[in-house]
Amino acid sequence: MLNISQSLLKPHEYHQFKDSFIDFREFPFPEVNPFKIQDLANYRYPSQQSKSKGIIFYIHGYGEYVQRYGYFAKLYAEAGFDFVGLDQRGFGYSNGNKGLLNSAEEICKDLLAHIDGVSKNYSDTETPKYLLGFSLGGFLTTRLLLQRPNYFTAVALLAPFFEFKHVEKFNKAAIPVLREQAVSDPNKKMMLFPMKPLPLEHKLHFVLDPLNQTRDVPAKNLYELNKMRTANIEETVNALNLPFYMCLGEKDQIVDNNISQMIWSQSNSKVKLLSILEGQDHMLFHDHQSAKRVSNEVIAFFNSV
Repeated sequence: MLNISQSLLKPHEYHQFKDSFIDFREFPFPEVNPFKIQDLANYRYPSQQSKSKGIIFYIHGYGEYVQRYGYFAKLYAEAGFDFVGLDQRGFGYSNGNKGLLNSAEEICKDLLAHIDGVSKNYSDTETPKYLLGFSLGGFLTTRLLLQRPNYFTAVALLAPFFEFKHVEKFNKAAIPVLREQAVSDPNKKMMLFPMKPLPLEHKLHFVLDPLNQTRDVPAKNLYELNKMRTANIEETVNALNLPFYMCLGEKDQIVDNNISQMIWSQSNSKVKLLSILEGQDHMLFHDHQSAKRVSNEVIAFFNSV
């Protein structure tokens, strides 16, 4: 891949790309399916220190899966955390209707089964538990908090999805049509929104992905995403009453940062930190420099609470 990129890019562009690019295939998880969680693929990167500081439950974004993030998990494991995650049903290597998004309630049911399945394997019931949610996983994280108040020590939300940047697509006339298609033809492919091209080091995360379930958006998925974006904002604000960190990309082309910042400012948490990465798109930790910066900030925050 580097040889191909070298032929396509100018010398200075290639050197910048080479320094930034992460080939996620080179960073496998040490443990695949360590826990029997129904028919759902799950992963664990155990702490690389003598004693674990706690468990980080990673909640992945739309159309993604955890196995792609061994490089990210490794950074937390080196800092002393056990990093675990679950491929959401229908995505990654979990069973289910491939590429079709379940409701938030159904996804959270699976995630809670994973959380409980992992937790029972730790003899110390006081082991700190943290949530780390990216994009759609950020929204799902707030739903988990509503169902498990006072259960988690702290939360980190990375480019959380609370509202689309181009929300005008969901006008009142379109919703009934979308609802009907979600039932009659759930797999019908639909365009999401026009988005600015990603830099090569971010784009390759999708090009190299053997599953690549983000290229098209089925009607059912768009319908479920619309239901999530219209979730009760007050509930979301109230859920974030524990220490939480939020990281946003200044040039995010998918989610509306204004809504995320409003939720951050209105939350009742006494300990919260907002970080905005200058010049960064939605893919906050998909290159070496960004992955290290984001993980260092999350680790420092989790260590401080």
